[in-house]
Amino acid sequence: IEVVLLDNFLMDYMLLYAAARICFLPPRRWWHLLAALCGAVYAALAITKPFLFLLHPLVKVLRSAVMVFIAYGRLPWRRGLSAWLWFWGLSLAAGGIVTGIGYLFGDVQAHAGMLAVSGPRLWVLLGLLFLGSKLGALLLRHFRKQAMRGAGRRDQHGDSA
Repeated sequence: IEVVLLDNFLMDYMLLYAAARICFLPPRRWWHLLAALCGAVYAALAITKPFLFLLHPLVKVLRSAVMVFIAYGRLPWRRGLSAWLWFWGLSLAAGGIVTGIGYLFGDVQAHAGMLAVSGPRLWVLLGLLFLGSKLGALLLRHFRKQAMRGAGRRDQHGDSA
């Protein structure tokens, strides 16, 4: 169970951090850590028999909304929704990457309604996912700046739509 706690804690923290960077939210690292801890405790409880109801999709959606609220605080509803959707999108992408690498280099087995992925050391995958999320956030910021510069040039020349 300690592996589930640690793995989920690290993944949740990295995903919350990456979503915050993409959405240009101010850094709130302690709140990100607290939200990631809540996610890790949820994951550890969800695999025990008395708490299998936590695997229901509505509970997962509610848990993610609570995590986003803890991590980012009260936001205007559009920014909050955007941060929540980015968190979900990054979570799904990371899960797909881990599962894909498991299929490629290791073994993936279904157990109690969940996938167990074995293969390369998970720490290597987590490190690569973290670096990938940092690179993705940097690229997104670069492209946004480029788009803003392009829009500024069009406005200066009277070419705005």
